[in-house]
Amino acid sequence: MSADTHKNADVIPDIAFLDTLRSAGVFDEIADALPVQGACLQLRGVHGSLKGILLAELFTRSGRQLIVVAPDANAAQEVWNDCSLLLGEESVLFIGERYSRMQKNIRNISSTFAENADALRALTEQPLRLVVTDIHTVAQEYPSVRDIREQSVHLSRGDSFPQLELIKRVAFGGFEQTEFVSSTGEYALRGGIIDIFPVGFDNPVRIEFFGDEIESIREFDALSQ
Repeated sequence: MSADTHKNADVIPDIAFLDTLRSAGVFDEIADALPVQGACLQLRGVHGSLKGILLAELFTRSGRQLIVVAPDANAAQEVWNDCSLLLGEESVLFIGERYSRMQKNIRNISSTFAENADALRALTEQPLRLVVTDIHTVAQEYPSVRDIREQSVHLSRGDSFPQLELIKRVAFGGFEQTEFVSSTGEYALRGGIIDIFPVGFDNPVRIEFFGDEIESIREFDALSQ
């Protein structure tokens, strides 16, 4: 067995046993017992990765948004890992602490909302997802769905969008203007070029205008700009 084959075998688990559970009707019974608004369903004896398996099956069978509130950030991350492996990352959103304190300082992230801005925006566009969070994150204040939608800007190559309007939105959105972008929350202007370092991105984004038409949008390395 090659090294690559061995590595893949370690990463991809054998989940064939799920077929046995499905055929036994266990998941159907639990899905049928999902509570209506105001009711409560308690399950005991669900440990380890079985939590993720159960949640993924309930999400698939219920056909509605499910929100999982874990006791802490580490537990939420574990549930997200298991559910995203079974459902795919596009169907599971993690909302919580993504970075350590040092990483937040480096990335210039000052709030839980800023840390999860991209995930929250995605949730307003496609609500039918399995959302994993923790009790600390739930206690924070967030903008309304309406505010997030109104403040979101969707840009594509070839679009016509007033450059000054974009600059105004970026500035009012709390971004700091600098000569060169180097960390999250900064933007820079050079003629028809706007460099922005959005939250949730590993690299800044360069938007090039010709008048008010967007000629290109691409990520770039902040160290070699």
